[in-house]
Amino acid sequence: MIRFADWSMLKDLIFLWQIAFQEEKRAAKFYFTNFFHPEECLVVVEEGKLVSMLQMLPGGISLRNDQKVSAQYVFACATLPEYRGRGLMKQLLSKAEQVGFERGDWYSVILPANEGLYHFYELSGYSTCFKVGKADFSYEELKKISDGFLPQNNLPDIPKLNEVRNHILREVPGSMLWNKQGFWRAVRFGEIYGSHLIAQKNAYALAYMENDDCQISELMSSQSDFPQLMASVLAKMPAKTYHLRMPIGPLSQLEIPFGMGKALKEKTLSEVEGGYLGLAMD
Repeated sequence: MIRFADWSMLKDLIFLWQIAFQEEKRAAKFYFTNFFHPEECLVVVEEGKLVSMLQMLPGGISLRNDQKVSAQYVFACATLPEYRGRGLMKQLLSKAEQVGFERGDWYSVILPANEGLYHFYELSGYSTCFKVGKADFSYEELKKISDGFLPQNNLPDIPKLNEVRNHILREVPGSMLWNKQGFWRAVRFGEIYGSHLIAQKNAYALAYMENDDCQISELMSSQSDFPQLMASVLAKMPAKTYHLRMPIGPLSQLEIPFGMGKALKEKTLSEVEGGYLGLAMD
């Protein structure tokens, strides 16, 4: 039976997350303790046992002419191993689509956890439509770019930084937008995995270390603010190589597909083709 989750299910939701994603309890407990809303979580219950779930997080999509429409971000799709292959997730996705349509969402958005899952979600009507820009720099290259700039240690102003993000994404129609709660959720959730928010007045980077390299999962910066921001990144997270992910623009070196969408109303996916999907808690 498909239904909305409720607070009595927290223990089972945490257990399902752990088993399905093979993660420690800490991440699942943090998510459900801080961000769980029953109306955003669909589950499958069989014979009194919670066996499958997904989250439907509220967001928006920026369209041309400064238009914004509602969208749902489908997150943390999980099924217990012994219940896989029965079509439960396909049923949940169909129900999520119905819920989103009834709530006024124009699009459903999802980021598959690996390349193999892109085909799985295609079977439920999703198409690859989002892109991100990527760039790689050595420590020496960024040191040269940021030469003459001193690191800043600004306290993050979440509402202001989300405004900065929305302003930058005005140049990338079809991008996923979040309210300040969604921005804060992504930042706080990333901290569980060692991510740091490095911020200045009009730019920021979400960064974490992976062996000797620094992964920047979201860079929001203009070309003019980039050297100052990189001075702060180098001081905070010295690394051998820096791998940057950002909206497609002057700072990106290549483009890669990153995320899927499905139109729920009369809008078509062409409206979001090439848009940016970030703060996806991947």
